[in-house]
Amino acid sequence: MSFEQIAWTMAAKGKDPVRALTGLLHRFPEHDMSRCQLVASLLLSMWQLGGRTFSPTAPSFLLIKASGEKDAVWQALTGMLKSPLAPIKAAPAEPPPADPNNMFRGKPELSRETMQAIIARLKNLEQRGLHPPVIEAEMMRWREQWCQCKPEVFPATEINHYFKAHDPDFGWVTHADDHISLLIHGPKSEAELRRDLQDEQSKLHHPQGVCDDLSRWDKKLALMGRITGKSWDTSLADGLLGGPLPVVFLPYLSTPPEAGPHPDAGLLASMVTYFTRHQRNHCPPARTDLHGLPMDGEPEIYADLILRSSAGLPGDRRFGLQLLIRELQLVVSRLCVWLLSAEPKPSASQVEALNHLSRDLYVTALRGIAYGVAALGFHGRGIGLGSDKTAAMQILTHLRTAGPCSRRDLQRKLYWLDAKERDRLLARLEEASLVSTAGRHVEAVPLGDYLMGIPGRLRFPQPTLATTTAYKAGMEKATAAQAGAMT
Repeated sequence: MSFEQIAWTMAAKGKDPVRALTGLLHRFPEHDMSRCQLVASLLLSMWQLGGRTFSPTAPSFLLIKASGEKDAVWQALTGMLKSPLAPIKAAPAEPPPADPNNMFRGKPELSRETMQAIIARLKNLEQRGLHPPVIEAEMMRWREQWCQCKPEVFPATEINHYFKAHDPDFGWVTHADDHISLLIHGPKSEAELRRDLQDEQSKLHHPQGVCDDLSRWDKKLALMGRITGKSWDTSLADGLLGGPLPVVFLPYLSTPPEAGPHPDAGLLASMVTYFTRHQRNHCPPARTDLHGLPMDGEPEIYADLILRSSAGLPGDRRFGLQLLIRELQLVVSRLCVWLLSAEPKPSASQVEALNHLSRDLYVTALRGIAYGVAALGFHGRGIGLGSDKTAAMQILTHLRTAGPCSRRDLQRKLYWLDAKERDRLLARLEEASLVSTAGRHVEAVPLGDYLMGIPGRLRFPQPTLATTTAYKAGMEKATAAQAGAMT
C-alpha cells in the first residue's frame, strides 16, 4: 500500500467516502443539469490531475453558467479541488522559513536567474559539440539546482491560470510528468485563450517547454474552468472545437438555491487529493480495453446521443468523444477500486454499494456530457443545417447582435436574401429551436431557453440512480438521529 493510500485510509477513518459521493449524486435534486455537470466536471478534473495514467491526453472541459447569479456548482467543484488549486492563490505576505539545504528558498528572483543561467550553460555545451555523456555528467549538478529553483518561481505546476502558465523563457511550465491543467476563470485567462486561438495557435498545437531533465520537449495541456453563457459565443466555441485540445462543454441552466457546504466537503477534498496523487505517482498507464461498465440501458442511450450529435463537429472530434465515453469508465472504475482498497475487509454490502456508485457516477457524467454536445446546436453544430448553414448563421448572428426585428427589417439588413429564401431559412432555424417567429418580430432564442428544451427535442430519459434507495435510507437515519438528539 502506497503512502497516499495509507494517508487516505487514516484521513477517512470513521467516515464513509461512498456515502459522501452518493450524496453528491443527489445534491441538487431539483436541478438536473447542475447535478450532472458537477459530477462530470469532478470526474474530468480527477482525470486531468491523474496525469497520463488514464490516457495520454486528458479531455478539457469548461463549465458554462447560462443563468443565475450564484454559482453553487463552481463553488462545490473548487471546494473539492482545494489542495490542487491552493498554489495558484496569492503568495503569503511573509516569506517561507529559510532552508539550510536550499539556498533558493524564498528567493524567486535569484531562482529565475539561476534557471536562465542553467539553460544558457546547456546551450553552450551543445554548441561546443561535446558528446552527450560528457554533457550529461556536466549538467548533473545543475539539474539539482533546477529542481530547487523551479518551485520558487513556479509554485503551481499541476493547475495554473492560463495566462500565467506559459513563460517567455521556459515555455509551458508543468508538473514533472509534463502535464498541466490550465485554469480558465476570469477575464485575463479568457482573453489570453482567445488571443492564442486567433494569433498564437502554435502554443496549443505544438505545446513545448523545458522539462525537468532540461530538454525542451512536448507538453500535455488540458483546460478546465468556468465561463458565463455570454462569454460562450460562437467564436470561442468554434475556436476550441477547431483546435488541438479535446474540449467538453458543460452548460447548466440555473444555480441551485444556497444549500450551504456539502456536509462531507472536507472528506471529498481529501479524496480528490489522495486519489489523484496515487494515480499520478504510483499507477502505470492503463489500457482502456481491460475494463468496462455496462453500456446497456441509459448509458447506451446517452452514448448514442453524444455520437449522433457530434456528427457535424470538425476534424476527429467524434472519434475523440468515442474514446472519452470508453476512457471515462476507467476513471470511475479506478476510483471505486481505490475506495474499496481502503477497507481492510470489505463486506458484500460495501461491494454492492460501490457497484451502484460506479454505475451512477458514469451515467450521470455521460448525461452531463450529452447535454453539452447537444448544446452545441446553439452554435449551429450538429443540427443538420447542411448547405444552409452559412446563410442561416448570418441571420442568427444578426438577431443575437441586434435583437428582435421584423421580417422586413431582417431582409433589409441581409439584402442578398429575397423574401422566399428568408422565410425558408427562418423556418429551418425555428425547427432547430434557434429562433422564434411567434410574435410580430423574429427573435433569437436565449441560451437558457435552448438548454431547457434539450430533453424535449431529444431522447433524453431521466436516469434511474441505483444509489437512490441507500441515499434515502441514510437521510432518514440521519433525520431520526437528529430528532433523537433534540429530545
